[in-house]
Order: sequence, then C-alpha cells, then structure tokens
Amino acid sequence: PFEHDDFTSLPASMESHTGIPIKYSSINQEIIVDGKIVHADVYRINGMRVFSQNITINTLAIQTNNWPKGVYIVRAVTQNGASTVKKILIN
Repeated sequence: PFEHDDFTSLPASMESHTGIPIKYSSINQEIIVDGKIVHADVYRINGMRVFSQNITINTLAIQTNNWPKGVYIVRAVTQNGASTVKKILIN
C-alpha cells in the first residue's frame, strides 16, 4: 500500500509528468489528453484496463459518462516513448 495526503493525486513514486496535460471535465464527463501522443491507456485503480487506443490526433477526449465513479489511472505516451501518468477522480 502507498500513503498519500490527497486522494486525487498519486504519490510521487507513481505519478510522472512529461508535460502532457491530462485533466477530467466533470461537466462533459470526459478525460482530456492534450499533446502529441501516440498511445493512451486508462485503468481502474484495481488495475483493470478500461480504455486503450493508439492516437493520431493532438487532443484526445475519452468519454466517461458510462463509467462507474472512482479513481482511474491515465497513461499517455509520446512519440519518443516518454509517458505521463496521472490519477483522475471521476465522481
């Protein structure tokens, strides 16, 4: 188990940033990934992958309106293999 103070953010050992913005819009019920990425994955906190897609566009909108509330891990990979990992709370 890991310890953290803010339930909506991963501990430093699990969250990484390469400058790819990843955010959740509760109004539109979607996860937005901006930047030049080639692949994106979304996992439930239990490790089950719920989304995986190769990307050829600069902005990806992942619809979450049918997903259960909870914590999700988003991983976005750039063309050079660098990745950003972020925890998202869908409520």
